[in-house]
Amino acid sequence: MKSTFWLSRLSVFAVVGLFVQPGAAMAATVDCNAGGNLQAAISGAVPNEPIFITGNCAENVFIRTDGLSFSGNTPADGVDGSISVAGAIRIQMHGMTVKNSTGNGVIVTEGGSVLFLNVTITGHSRAGVLVLDNSLARIINGSIDNNTRQGVFLSGSSRVTLSNVDVTNNGREGVSAGEGASVSVRNSSTITDNTGDGLRIIQNSFGRLDDSTVSGNGRPIQLFDAGVLSMARNVISSDVADIPGSTGGILANRNSTLRLGGGNIITNTAAAGGTAISAAGGSHIRQGDAGAPASISSTSGVAVNVTNMSQVDLRNFTLSGLTVVNRHSLLRLRKDDTGLVTGDIEVGRDSAVNFGLIESGSVQVTGTVTCMDTESSADLPNQTAVDIVGGDGEELDCSGYNAGNNPN
Repeated sequence: MKSTFWLSRLSVFAVVGLFVQPGAAMAATVDCNAGGNLQAAISGAVPNEPIFITGNCAENVFIRTDGLSFSGNTPADGVDGSISVAGAIRIQMHGMTVKNSTGNGVIVTEGGSVLFLNVTITGHSRAGVLVLDNSLARIINGSIDNNTRQGVFLSGSSRVTLSNVDVTNNGREGVSAGEGASVSVRNSSTITDNTGDGLRIIQNSFGRLDDSTVSGNGRPIQLFDAGVLSMARNVISSDVADIPGSTGGILANRNSTLRLGGGNIITNTAAAGGTAISAAGGSHIRQGDAGAPASISSTSGVAVNVTNMSQVDLRNFTLSGLTVVNRHSLLRLRKDDTGLVTGDIEVGRDSAVNFGLIESGSVQVTGTVTCMDTESSADLPNQTAVDIVGGDGEELDCSGYNAGNNPN
């Protein structure tokens, strides 16, 4: 319900009639190549007035009037500085560039709302787009790149949609949502080559990622502190975390939730010990679409890591690489589905793996299953449970476990 609510709110930005609104004033033209001043035009504008920009206006501008629309004479025209929208709604920016400010590029605050269409936001010393204080932004067919901090940062219950947008080469996260914010990334968007996380969802924030690519970032996706992300039909690959033992792939941590729809291809190429997907700290990863198989693989470490009272539920999947389940955690196949594990499984203290005996589901495992005592105290009882069907239809036993219970 949350995502439906905020996306309906964004419908006020419908592209129909983009620059022609009821009661619109005559268009103003600002030629910054000839000494024109954009802020003066904004300050003198009436609600719903279109403003056309020629050249690059080297100034930081502030907008408080509702319904203003801005467009460049060419896509390279626009603002060589920053744009701040404070409380103004139905602001529209089309076919222009906002670049090279010494702070944030575009700031939307105090419940403001902005539609960006074919806009380039680049080269700012802080974030490219900053959305705060229950504000709204919709970004369509643009690029947000080469900013020193985040490409897009939103917080304070704000809402942002990115549709067919390239977010690349930013110095921190590509997109970061915190403090109850909501972000939707969709329609062939790309989040690539950012130094930090590609997508970061924290502090009770919500994200949606569909039909997009997250690749070449320091880490692809991180969820913390009750962050929630739903994702389907994406390619998550080639992320470059270079610290041995780092996550590398998708991490859900501290009571976060990752909902995997069908058609996701998740590949980790991080340093040795990295993971493709990881659930930790009471988090839950759930694959909910049985129709389109998921592929989860790691070329240098762990395909799936489930730890610290977390749970992962999978449907119609292929896991390539080591699978680790430990510290009171659960990995299971959902009912009536099948899977293939082309790698080993390690099951630690007081954890469970349940494949193959949930109604008609079954999993083929080509590697070995090892039950490992992950606690240092040898006198604590271990309640490890393993329920797995091998490639020949027989249950697989744990090997290498020499204390406590081996239920098979």
